[in-house]
Amino acid sequence: MSKFGGLGVLSHVETREHAYLASIETSREILKRSGLNSDNTVQELGEQQAQAGVPEERNFYRRLEPAMPTVAEEQQRVVSQKTRTMADMQKKYDEFLEALPPDIRLAFVDMTSRIGMAWLHAMSTNGKYRHLTDSQITNAVNIQTLSSQVSEGLCPKCGEVDSLMHFEACPNTSKQLIWNHRHNYVRDSTAAALSKDKKKQVSKEPHINHNNNQRGDIRVEVAAGEHEDNDYFGFVDITVKAVLGVHTEQARADARAAAELLNHGKLKNTRAEIEAALQLGAEAKRRTYREAIAQGARFRPLVISSGGTLHKEFYEYLKAMIPDPQVRSNLCTDVSIALVRARAELLSARAR
Repeated sequence: MSKFGGLGVLSHVETREHAYLASIETSREILKRSGLNSDNTVQELGEQQAQAGVPEERNFYRRLEPAMPTVAEEQQRVVSQKTRTMADMQKKYDEFLEALPPDIRLAFVDMTSRIGMAWLHAMSTNGKYRHLTDSQITNAVNIQTLSSQVSEGLCPKCGEVDSLMHFEACPNTSKQLIWNHRHNYVRDSTAAALSKDKKKQVSKEPHINHNNNQRGDIRVEVAAGEHEDNDYFGFVDITVKAVLGVHTEQARADARAAAELLNHGKLKNTRAEIEAALQLGAEAKRRTYREAIAQGARFRPLVISSGGTLHKEFYEYLKAMIPDPQVRSNLCTDVSIALVRARAELLSARAR
């Protein structure tokens, strides 16, 4: 399921046990209400299945003792197929994360964030904005399923060690153009979502420091005739940051060491690493605009990973400035498509 980083297609082989057990359990409840002995009925069905040659591992009527309530446990709640499936998938997801190498685990957790996965729900091949070509979808699926490594050993293009996410770092002539398109799409989508609130006046690329001609990405002020004030009004600058790389290595290592002391598990530890990498991007933006900030400019850095994880300030900004959950959800989908399109194009350029 997409909640756990998959493509949303369930395996009937993996889920059939949960379907059988849930169905049998529900049937037992019906038998109880009818005054029949459900234990004997289930036992008889198990014997019939065995006589018919059903393999033991698929004779679910004989596998009920540890999982199913007895007649004496009539108050026990029936466990649905969905609940059984989710519990099983959570267990397998935890085991999967545990088995992944650290860098691959970080890349996987990053791209399986809410925004990282949102493109799966809007893979339209029509329209100007929510558009992905066949090759882009193919590359996106390869990245999502951890199949994006082009070669083994050294990259034949740049000579660096090839890896799962090397396509983001490998030099190519179109990289800067892809980055610019991605940034501008995220900026324009965010500005459009903010503009839906008529109490706000939104402008793009405003001057933030006239001394050196610095410009931010978006400026939000109270609209004419309105009296709303908001701590989040002012300038913002958006950064899309790759969390894996030499420049984030020390910050990630420090965050991982601190998180491991708390023994919160691989998922929380990895999220702490991603947040530490994004924090570097936020601090860099504040240094860039420190003169304007010193002069009183209200400024916030909005940082998101190239896989879709929001830095905490970006998350807080969206919650405060776009209170409508539907508008916010649409924005997340638009941003997700921009990010996955850029990654697909980078992988395509890397593979050529």
